[in-house]
Amino acid sequence: MLSQAQDTLSVHDSVKEYYASIAMLPADTICDRVDKLIAQIDSASGNRAAAAGLAYDYYNSCPIMGTEAVSVYVAENYFLNGRLKWPDEATFPWLTTFVEFTKSSLLGRPAPELELKDADGQTVSFRNIDSPFKVLYFYEPGCSSCARYTAGLKQFLSSYDGEPLCLVAVNTASDSGAWGSYIKANFDSLANPKVRVVNLWDPDAESLMHKKYGIFTTPMMYLMDNQNIIIGRKINAKNLAQLMGIKNKDVKDYLELFDKIFSNLEPLMTEDVDLLAKDLYKKVDGDTTLYREVFYNLFNYLRSGRQYALQQGAVNVARDYIIGEPWYWSEEFIDRISYALEKEKLNPVFSQAKNLLLHNSKGKLSTLHDECGPEFTLVFFHLVSCEECEAMAGDLIKIKSLLNSYGIRVVAVYTGKDEKLWREFVKKGPKNWRYLWDKNGESEMHRLYDLEYVPHLYLLDDNKTIIAKDIDVETLKKILNQPVILQ
Repeated sequence: MLSQAQDTLSVHDSVKEYYASIAMLPADTICDRVDKLIAQIDSASGNRAAAAGLAYDYYNSCPIMGTEAVSVYVAENYFLNGRLKWPDEATFPWLTTFVEFTKSSLLGRPAPELELKDADGQTVSFRNIDSPFKVLYFYEPGCSSCARYTAGLKQFLSSYDGEPLCLVAVNTASDSGAWGSYIKANFDSLANPKVRVVNLWDPDAESLMHKKYGIFTTPMMYLMDNQNIIIGRKINAKNLAQLMGIKNKDVKDYLELFDKIFSNLEPLMTEDVDLLAKDLYKKVDGDTTLYREVFYNLFNYLRSGRQYALQQGAVNVARDYIIGEPWYWSEEFIDRISYALEKEKLNPVFSQAKNLLLHNSKGKLSTLHDECGPEFTLVFFHLVSCEECEAMAGDLIKIKSLLNSYGIRVVAVYTGKDEKLWREFVKKGPKNWRYLWDKNGESEMHRLYDLEYVPHLYLLDDNKTIIAKDIDVETLKKILNQPVILQ
């Protein structure tokens, strides 16, 4: 290629063809190839600047996601530092602007923080929004292109069925009336339990969002993972669907892998979980992306498990491989896991369950301990409007005879605030259950128990000592089939 005359059209085309042939490679690999190509060109010919400029132009307009990183690299390492001369002085300021507005939001980089206002005027930290995946969508209510993007986005999100996803929709304009109408027409109608919508704006442009996220025009959309790493840049609804399809398949593959591993271990012990985590650490340590994927999915799998060995394994993984290896994780994630660990310490197995002052179904003050049975007690923390709670209540009713055979009393503790709904639940529920709720909000149950999500089941003995916690009905049945545990 370089043996041909340096300034001919054929050479220009062949260099461009070469850049196209390597466009699918990682950005840092492309940068290395561009460096080697430029180094081979005779410095006296003046064609090094032409080759570098062509690299900048090609990868800036390339349809393959993430190639803007090459353009930023070329601009910084060849032109902005004066190593090569930019051919057009009039457009040189634009080169500086491009780098300033693009560098911080490249694919694979940590998402820049944004502190924006919600509709109530409250400041919201974008990076502190907790979700496995976040879509950051910048739009303007009067923008026709945004209208098309929003329509496609709504269609995808309405039928989305995967890992929980948060749409952070950011209005870049300053008309509050138009913003409210846009939210009502487009985002309020999204009723998918897998999708949460957070509407934000910055009417005074104090957050520098345009510079941080390269918003030269709207619409602009990004996808972030659980560590606030940018995994999708300048995407549309179709790209988003493709990316989420890949990510959800990855999560499913991990869950199936862990299911297969742990199903072969009966009885499952915490030591088994610890040995697996140790083995995985040896295999993935040093590979940042793989490390995060493996231990994030392992932690979620263990934490959602109802067996004590899995729950304790989640605590150990969080302590040793997340908090203990902070350089792999975002600061916000470390804070959330640290908080979760503190919650896990509440009411550990083999400790006496914390007592609660509540009201019973007769409207009288009572305590959790007073309502416990003389032999065993199953404390069922629940919400009336929760589908999972309703399903668990139904499962408990189905094993009524089994519970009775072991002298297990069910104490249902309502964690909500709607007395009318609770009264209806009590009226329809089993007559031999005990029903409690925090009428005046003074029990501090949310401080004394980990109730960030329900349902929660605690199995207590006659001394109110916790035998098992955060279990499901199937795990409860397994425990009851192993009387040695009860003994």
